[in-house]
Amino acid sequence: MLVGFSATLLVAILVAVAASFAIGIANEGRVLSGVKVGDIALGGLDRDAAAAKLNAELPHLSDSTVMLTIGGDTMTVWRSDLGRMYDINAMADAAYGAGRADNPAFSVVARLRDALSGTAMQPVVREYNAAQLDWLALNIVVANTSDPVNASVTRGPNGTFRVVPAHTGSRFDAGAVREAIATGLANGSVQDLRIAIPVTPLVPKITTDMALTAATTARAISGPPLRFTDGHDRFTLTSAQLAALVTIGSDASGSYEAQINSAAVRGAVATLAKLVDRKAVDASYTWGATYAVVPSLTGRKLDQAATVTQLLAALDARASGAGSSADLKLSVAVTQPHFTTAAAQASVGNIVRIGTWTTYYFPGISNGFGANITIPAQAVDGKVIAPGATFDFWRDIGPVTVERGYQYGGAIINGKSEPTGAFAGGICSASTTMFNAALRAGLQMGERWNHYYYISRYPVGLDATVFADAGRVWSMSYTNDTPYPIIIRSFTGYGIVTFSLYSVPNGRTVSFSTPIITNPIAAHDVVQYTSALPAGAQQRVEGVYNGFDAQVTRYVRDASGALIHVDTFYSHYHPVNGLLLVGRPA
Repeated sequence: MLVGFSATLLVAILVAVAASFAIGIANEGRVLSGVKVGDIALGGLDRDAAAAKLNAELPHLSDSTVMLTIGGDTMTVWRSDLGRMYDINAMADAAYGAGRADNPAFSVVARLRDALSGTAMQPVVREYNAAQLDWLALNIVVANTSDPVNASVTRGPNGTFRVVPAHTGSRFDAGAVREAIATGLANGSVQDLRIAIPVTPLVPKITTDMALTAATTARAISGPPLRFTDGHDRFTLTSAQLAALVTIGSDASGSYEAQINSAAVRGAVATLAKLVDRKAVDASYTWGATYAVVPSLTGRKLDQAATVTQLLAALDARASGAGSSADLKLSVAVTQPHFTTAAAQASVGNIVRIGTWTTYYFPGISNGFGANITIPAQAVDGKVIAPGATFDFWRDIGPVTVERGYQYGGAIINGKSEPTGAFAGGICSASTTMFNAALRAGLQMGERWNHYYYISRYPVGLDATVFADAGRVWSMSYTNDTPYPIIIRSFTGYGIVTFSLYSVPNGRTVSFSTPIITNPIAAHDVVQYTSALPAGAQQRVEGVYNGFDAQVTRYVRDASGALIHVDTFYSHYHPVNGLLLVGRPA
């Protein structure tokens, strides 16, 4: 039986092998009979025909989306955009390879199975295209990679502080991104697939919390305004000004903090000093029905070093949360005036005239009919010259303009008199009168210029002309070198101008030398006949002015008789020939 069974089995095997061999010979180059993919029979077709039939008869492949989560953001892509499709070549290769195993025994079994019941294969779907997946991964990396952004505190123009939040950066590995997507896509049957993209967060060095803390400190420092007080005076540093004293940034240890800028504090105190510092102002007088006292004012100078220390301490207290007073007392050095209110009140009843002078003139076209003399005189009436102060005629009379009433008047141009040759001509009668009043008050004299030629209404060698030309000014000046204020009083009338200086008696006496005349040059008169005048009529065009040099010395002594001023005034007067027009018959 054993021999018989073995013989029968051997015969069956030989028959099967023969059948398998016959099947292989019959289907050389074609898919074996009975092989199908899904419901599509491919038996008897060569590989290309099988591929074509699969491509034509496979059902439409449904599409779906894949949601990629990238940190807190999402990105949706369609599977078809990733290259999802039937893998026709893989299915065609598999169908053609059915029954053609490298092991002949396996091929016999497969071929007999195909002959009896057929071989069914499932459609093969390729979930993505490698190149498209690479491109998607690269785009995700490029679009989402970011550097961390540190938080910061910005200062507004009004001194407010605003926090700019930090931003966490992101770093991606393109290979890891691709692998995550590929792994998720491997399960093609899942609908609404979600794939988490691996990301490495990059934390900023300065966090939002650090910036919030710095801003809180900065707001505390620049909170309520700080007031420096000195008696009734108040000097305020506003919140915006205090905010400018704050610097926000990282220190050497990397901490992000609000700090007080010492250099800015010193600058703020230097600016404050310009408001605080003042010179002592002497008491003075005003003229009304009677003389009245204008109180003196003490001077002061800010102690900047002490104020910087004081301000830094107050700001440090605010920064630490301890708070500080809104009012700080100024650290100042006080200086007293030379002439105090008490001294002025004690002497106001003793005011007397210490110097005066009067000039008479003829109002006419050469002096703007008196306007060019009375306007400057009235402008300085009541002016007070403090001890040590200087009176400058051209500066103190104010602007010389048409709006104030000045007119064209006489001037000496190229050695000749021009009745309307200069604006404000004739003003020298006012300056000369003031000069002589100051001389007789025994004051310290300054700038002075004599006229081109001598004018007889003025004291010889003691005239004082003033004018301005092309940006240069020739003025007359003197300084109050007495310990008391001086009040200027003026009187003007038709053809008269008087200046008087009033002050507390100072005991000074003034004397003058007799004028010393040298280098006389005689001028002569020129008669010129003209038919423009009636026969025998005369018209004086230019007067006759002899030339000479004059020297006058003034001596000023104090109450003890000691000389305190010896001034010699030199004047060079040019000769000017006269011109007389005489009429003759035409």
